[in-house]
Amino acid sequence: MKKWCKNVWWVFVSLLAAWAPGMDLSVQRKLRPDAFEAGGYVYQAIGRTFASIGTDQITMIIVILAVLWLTRRYLWHKPKGSGIGEYLLCGFFSVMQLLNAACNQCDTVAVLYENVFQLLKSAMYLTGMFVLFLCAVRALNELLRFNPLMKRCARWDKNPFWFPFAVLCIAWLPHLIIKYPGVLTIDTVLQYHQYLNWRPRTTPHPPFGSLVYGWLLDTAAKTGQMNLFYFVFTMLKTIGFIAILAYSLSVMNRKKIPMWVCWFAFALYAVSPVYVGWTTVLSKDSSYLIGVMLAGSLMMETFGGVREFMSSRWRLLLLAGALVLMMLVRHNGITIAIPLLAVLVYRLIKEKAGAKNIRRFACYACAVVLCGVGIEEAIIQAMDIQKVSQDDFLAIPMMQTARIVRDHQEDITPEEAQIIDRVFEYDTIAEKYDPDDSDGIRYSAPDGRTDEDIANFLPVWWSLIQRHPATALDAMLHMNGVLFDLQDNNPIYVGLTDHSMTEHVYKHSFNDMRLYNSEAIKPLNGWQRALTEWYYCFDDLPLVGGFASMGFCMELMLIMCYLCVINRRNGMLPVMIPALVAGVTGLFCPIVYSRYLLPMMGGVPLWFAGWWMSVRQDENKEAIV
Repeated sequence: MKKWCKNVWWVFVSLLAAWAPGMDLSVQRKLRPDAFEAGGYVYQAIGRTFASIGTDQITMIIVILAVLWLTRRYLWHKPKGSGIGEYLLCGFFSVMQLLNAACNQCDTVAVLYENVFQLLKSAMYLTGMFVLFLCAVRALNELLRFNPLMKRCARWDKNPFWFPFAVLCIAWLPHLIIKYPGVLTIDTVLQYHQYLNWRPRTTPHPPFGSLVYGWLLDTAAKTGQMNLFYFVFTMLKTIGFIAILAYSLSVMNRKKIPMWVCWFAFALYAVSPVYVGWTTVLSKDSSYLIGVMLAGSLMMETFGGVREFMSSRWRLLLLAGALVLMMLVRHNGITIAIPLLAVLVYRLIKEKAGAKNIRRFACYACAVVLCGVGIEEAIIQAMDIQKVSQDDFLAIPMMQTARIVRDHQEDITPEEAQIIDRVFEYDTIAEKYDPDDSDGIRYSAPDGRTDEDIANFLPVWWSLIQRHPATALDAMLHMNGVLFDLQDNNPIYVGLTDHSMTEHVYKHSFNDMRLYNSEAIKPLNGWQRALTEWYYCFDDLPLVGGFASMGFCMELMLIMCYLCVINRRNGMLPVMIPALVAGVTGLFCPIVYSRYLLPMMGGVPLWFAGWWMSVRQDENKEAIV
């Protein structure tokens, strides 16, 4: 006990020594609103403490120490099997960091080549980032081979499912209590309005969610027991999600994955707001994450062989349920479901499972996809929902055009202005342009816009970006460059507070308090803000905070894919399909923030487990031979 206390004191003093040089001694303003009760004071303490900490200085100290160790160990050590791909990948990451840094600090990449000194600084920045990424890739390559002899947890071995389930329930219980009765996002409220026919019923919001959440909110309102209805739904959803995460941990334990990977996944599930911060939110995004994590966990079961997987009816039913849920709660769920099923069919063929088994699974795959599509179509017909395209693929062209028009309006010809005006209002572009959000531009489309208008617009857009490439690049980086940026994150966690649908407390976090028995939950308002403030501060934490950052998870995913290829661990790629699809589609999101990237960020523990399952699979094959 004395030794443990001494170590804790050593860590505390070390952190204090690192914090002191960068401490902000100016008076920290109070966060809005003022504190009046215990929860409010905790909220103020968290926000103002993190505002006082010079996180840049602390990060710099950690980075210097880490880089000294990394370069000494890995700079001149080239792993077996690596080649030019390693340098290309690190070069790409370095360039993206440079471009994002220029946009974040100076609003434009043009500053990078403004004079010779700027070019020199850019070269130094690129060199430093390249070395950092190169050493990090090589370190991760070695870490994935790290298999120390660690004592296994007897309780976990004895209860592979119930032990993690119980621990996660205990870890998540305070969040569930504080965020009572559950949080409604603005999208959920809009789906409720569509259910009541208060706004046009259209397909941009998935019809299944409009039906389910609409019925839930309508029934709650009619009974007057809104808080009780929301809480029961939130609690059931949370218990279901914990069960899925516990199931994934039980699979890792059964497959004898190294204990450090198991504990890493366990810890991340327990503390990261990517999981607990979203399960208490009634939204299509949290439901989508649940389906993705269940599908990913079931993919780990296929490492014993797809034929063995097919022999279990409950697994096939769970997989079908997960994929159908994904397709119903988000439109892009089908872009994950089809590749997953196709990969399993391919693996059956590769395993020479026989024509009968291949046909059976192919029929199963078709039935799953048709079920998801059929249910959605039935809801559309029953609720008389109008099919409308959001034209998400136009988000980047529209934002680039808007920025060019704003900054170089004198260069736009009358003919080009007329063509642009048929796609969105030309005269209001400068006013509506928001570097981070394309909705203002997209929703300014004039009535009667046709496919021909869009076809005529695309050549104009291409001409504009050729004439002003730097401005076009600025627009793209401001919009989705955060997907590759390690120094800037755009998290979003929705916390239940006493603000209205139109009042900002946290960005993109709105609640219509008319849909709650709001007086009953007023005592929790301060604690709810404190918890949400903690979620937003989480990504600033050393080591673990990166796993709540889009840029960190995106680059980790690409590095893992590269290492899979050079180490011939292609068998683990099915586990990464949801993350890869989410990462690619994230490039075309109208607004890029973490809730769209949840399948990628939440799937990180499965990647490491999938890697080791691929290793175990190869070891078993060698043993048989």
